[in-house]
Amino acid sequence: MDMDVTSRMSDATHRLRDWRSASKRSQLDRKNDRMRTRIDLLESALDQERDERKRLADALRRPAEVTVKRPRTGWILRTIVVAGAAYVAGTRAGREQYDRMIDWARERLARAEGARRSALEAMGDDRRMVAPESGPARMERTAGRVVGRASTPS
Repeated sequence: MDMDVTSRMSDATHRLRDWRSASKRSQLDRKNDRMRTRIDLLESALDQERDERKRLADALRRPAEVTVKRPRTGWILRTIVVAGAAYVAGTRAGREQYDRMIDWARERLARAEGARRSALEAMGDDRRMVAPESGPARMERTAGRVVGRASTPS
């Protein structure tokens, strides 16, 4: 009987050791799986960072393609400068050259006016832009009264 109890104890001890070993192995397997998952996540994050770094390095190597749209400003100043340059060039080059430049400017203005009118006609707008009266005709029409106010008998 002593042998029977001893063998039972030995069997129970072996089973307990086997159970502990299996439990410990199972616990380590779960921990190993978690570590593999973390490694996979870290590798994907590292790949993303490498791709981002490569994209930034490529962007720094390439010249920047910047397109800036500027609003149309300064046309008055440009007109004054051109007029002043025309005056100076006209006085220096003589009257004939000055007249040629004035004719050229008038042609450009006439071409611009023609383009404006054709654009208005293309839009179907039949309004006509008429220049206001000036000079002697206006002076005759407004003689004896102040423009913009009703004349009062005195």
